[in-house]
Amino acid sequence: MSSKTRRLLEPAVFNSQNHRIDIEIRDELAAYTTGDLIEGFVSITTRENDFSGKPIIKFQGESRTKVERPFTYGCMRANHVFLETEQTLIRDHTHQSTFHNGFIHRYPFCFIVPGQLLPQACRHKKTDIAVEISHAMLPPTLGDSSPTGRCGWPKDDMASNMARIRYFLRVDFIKPSCDTGANEIWLSKTKAVRLIPKYQAVPPIDLFESSWHCSHKERRLSQGLLNSRSGRLTATMQQPRPIHIHGTRGKEYGCSSTAAIMNLSFVTAENASPPQLQEIRSELHACTFYGITPWTKFPTLSDQNYLHYDGGRLFCRSSSCVNICVASVHWSRTSKIIAQCKLHTSNDDHEIEYTASILVPVTPSKSISFVPTFHSCLISRVYSLQLGLYYRQSRDSLFSSMLSLSVPIQITA
Repeated sequence: MSSKTRRLLEPAVFNSQNHRIDIEIRDELAAYTTGDLIEGFVSITTRENDFSGKPIIKFQGESRTKVERPFTYGCMRANHVFLETEQTLIRDHTHQSTFHNGFIHRYPFCFIVPGQLLPQACRHKKTDIAVEISHAMLPPTLGDSSPTGRCGWPKDDMASNMARIRYFLRVDFIKPSCDTGANEIWLSKTKAVRLIPKYQAVPPIDLFESSWHCSHKERRLSQGLLNSRSGRLTATMQQPRPIHIHGTRGKEYGCSSTAAIMNLSFVTAENASPPQLQEIRSELHACTFYGITPWTKFPTLSDQNYLHYDGGRLFCRSSSCVNICVASVHWSRTSKIIAQCKLHTSNDDHEIEYTASILVPVTPSKSISFVPTFHSCLISRVYSLQLGLYYRQSRDSLFSSMLSLSVPIQITA
């Protein structure tokens, strides 16, 4: 990124010897959402006797990605300006653009956060209509801690420093060049804002390969010095209800809680007792896909060639949730008969099955600024929920064993 571009993106106040520009947002919020008004004034102070210029304000959104190539020096960058709306600033009492010495001039502005992007914002090839609909939605602010407001949001959104999504107001002063007469930007100032657009829950889409998502797992348990098999432990889990973000429109930031149900089954033919349950630990995994070329489909870990050689990358972080003790969980006992082949025996073999269902609350960490699940042209964010069940195979076991399940989970706003 050039020094000029970096200067324009920073929300610092432009303050020179002769001019000063301030962007004042009326009732500034910590985060804005779909349909919100972003309105206020641009204040311009000049000390020159006579200055002419045309002030223009823009509401812009852009995504920036950076990818380091293996076995090469340097990195490749991509920049996508997906949102740009413009207004010409006009004073209420005069249409002249001449500023007198020592005066502060205020120019009102008003923008509305759109519900979706214009068609020209995403023109690349896509595999299906679901990808096209996702790319037409505004992505949330990601990896940008500069926006401020009355209600503070946590700065950590578990994003990579190689992927950024920013929204900002930019004021440009345009006047004719003394040499060519063409219009040029003479002064410029930006102010960042945070956007968390509305995102509704969608039908579950498995964005990971089987090594990441596992909603069913079995374990053969053994006991005694000879490690004789005592039974089979089975655990299953389904995708829980989405987590909802609240904190826009002046409300304090926070996320709703959800719950996952882990169903357990222990089958034994040796009249053995079920395993001794200890605790369940839950974690939220945030996975950010980013690349230097637009995604033509929903990115997955199975796209190894693209992820490593065609400019795509994956960044994952985890956040611990609530750990619960399950030592007092009650096992329900049932019996079932397994019919044997008459060529071998005329007797039926009886198995004993123990079942239990555990409701696991999922409460996101308050120190993390979660963003909704989204897919854009260059950047995507998805989440998964991992539950780790710790248990002892028998009362005589000295060490604990662990069985983990992982399912996708959505975050909405």
